[in-house]
Amino acid sequence: MSGSQAGVPLGKRRRDEVELDPELEPDHQESLNKSEDSSKPKRITACLYCRRQKLKCDGAIGQTCTRCKDDGMECVVRPRSNAAVLASDLRWQQTVETRFKDMRDQLNSLQAAHDDLQNRLESQKIFNNVEPAWAPSTQSFNPRSTPAEVFPGSLDALRGALGPPVAELQGNAPLDVSVAEAALLWEYFYDTLAIYHGFVAGLSVDSPSPLLLAAIATAAAKRSTGELALHQAAWLQLFERALIRLLSDTSEKTWDDAVGLCIARTWFWKADVTTSGLILGTYMATLAPNTVDVRSRRVWDFLQITALSQAALHLEPPILPEQAPPGVPSRTPTHVLFGALAELFDIVGVMTRSLTSGVGLVQSLLKGNELSGSVSYAETAVLRNCRSDIERWGAKWLAAVHGLFALVYQVWLPNDGLGTDGARLPGGRPKTFLLNLIAVYFRSVSLLVDGYLQQTPSGDISRYHATARELLVLVVDTWADSLHFWPMLLLHSALIAAIILPSDGEVSLLLC
Repeated sequence: MSGSQAGVPLGKRRRDEVELDPELEPDHQESLNKSEDSSKPKRITACLYCRRQKLKCDGAIGQTCTRCKDDGMECVVRPRSNAAVLASDLRWQQTVETRFKDMRDQLNSLQAAHDDLQNRLESQKIFNNVEPAWAPSTQSFNPRSTPAEVFPGSLDALRGALGPPVAELQGNAPLDVSVAEAALLWEYFYDTLAIYHGFVAGLSVDSPSPLLLAAIATAAAKRSTGELALHQAAWLQLFERALIRLLSDTSEKTWDDAVGLCIARTWFWKADVTTSGLILGTYMATLAPNTVDVRSRRVWDFLQITALSQAALHLEPPILPEQAPPGVPSRTPTHVLFGALAELFDIVGVMTRSLTSGVGLVQSLLKGNELSGSVSYAETAVLRNCRSDIERWGAKWLAAVHGLFALVYQVWLPNDGLGTDGARLPGGRPKTFLLNLIAVYFRSVSLLVDGYLQQTPSGDISRYHATARELLVLVVDTWADSLHFWPMLLLHSALIAAIILPSDGEVSLLLC
């Protein structure tokens, strides 16, 4: 140490001289840095995000705390002096703990059911050329042939691609369905149903997995009104065969299987946390370093749309995490409607994951005004933000469809396995079809948000009724002949709209 500093007490030295002194111990140096940081004015109250996690908040006055910044949350500080606020926070915490317990119980039940099914599979030796006890009988189905002279020649290539999975589904207990019928159902699905989730048929079809084929054929048969509906029970049993095979550890999972489960859940299969867990498990079993590509992102978005459609109606905790698994690429431009729905259900996901003290709309219809004010102040703010985001979403994507073929949107891409290639709309539909479809999704999701806003202290019943009225007008004017094609979310939203309007003859007038 230099002579000029030898007799100077440490506390009397300048700050920069101390920091540059090489003889200071590292721990002493660190304590000086901390003392400098402590000079910033600290907040007396922790932010809501840290408070609800019971963690220390390091935010300064007028600045975002580290935890909110890292997690991308809004750093909101609210004084604790209001007793109503404290009660709201406590109620929120208790509701979250209850929901986590319910989720654990449901996952345990799902695991027990899977183990039981696995034991049955092993005992019956289903996949060792032994006909199982559950094999369906063929006596209840009337054969219906598809003569070669009436089968479209344009579907010959499709019939060739569907032959192997049909044969695998039939196995040792064939039903009265044919490859030609499968091809007709496949074409019907992509001409009528698939567009409601934003994808269309590709110019060529690779041989799909048995589960994907069975899901598409069953959905088409159940939603058709002509001869194609005759064998819907047979196709449903083939779907069940493919599902049991999927649950076997001997079966290799593919992207087709995850998409097939989503299609089944959207149009005919049970929608609950159990099926969500199965879909997520299939996706994760398929995900591998060599399979992470653009298609993995599209399938993930489809999974989110499917799971959140149910969660938004019943406020069930979505099993799927908010973010895609590590390694899955970011979202890229695709068919305009699929891109629009992916963004819309990002908003729906924020709503369903934030509402922990609300009640699903179906149950709220049974309880009426008893639920007014049950949603907390923080959840009310989330709902209002979601409503504003939905308004912006509608304006953006209606403008996008008006400029459908502008290069900036890149609405058509090469085939990625979800059927997004080919510059055509199914069934020769005009561009106005997409405008109307985006409008009905906009009205349906707006109705759900307005419904949950009714459970807040500041609910606006007149706005809720106005949204319901707008949805029903759209249904009557545009979709009256196409309701049997609609996914579950749209059907249930229209039903809720019809129920909540006052019984003063207005609904009857709209539906006449």
